[in-house]
Amino acid sequence: MTALQVGAIASALLCANAFAQPVGARLDHVVIAVHDLEAAKRLYSGLGFLIPSGSGRHPTGTENSAAHLSDGYLELITPYDTSLPDGRAIAERLKKGEGAVAACLQVASAEQTTRNLSAAVLKINGRTP
Repeated sequence: MTALQVGAIASALLCANAFAQPVGARLDHVVIAVHDLEAAKRLYSGLGFLIPSGSGRHPTGTENSAAHLSDGYLELITPYDTSLPDGRAIAERLKKGEGAVAACLQVASAEQTTRNLSAAVLKINGRTP
């Protein structure tokens, strides 16, 4: 997902609200693929983001760290095992360069939010447990 696509999601949320289409969602975090997690943590820390020490590992082949905002966070993510599904997907995305790959929403109802965002003309892939 490019910065333009993230902006499009934000615009669609705003437009849906402006046209009385209740979306019932808020931006929780943006996932940013990076080649070197430690270098990205230093860069974001230097920009003023609070970066906790350490990182998290997902059993699907990625590791991450958070750059905290006042409400939400940026998730810096990189593959550690490209033989696993998410590790492979992030590695493929990184061939195009670093950047935003997903915008994650916090919602009360995934089904209702899917309907509302679809009505706001956004392509929805469905929910992720």
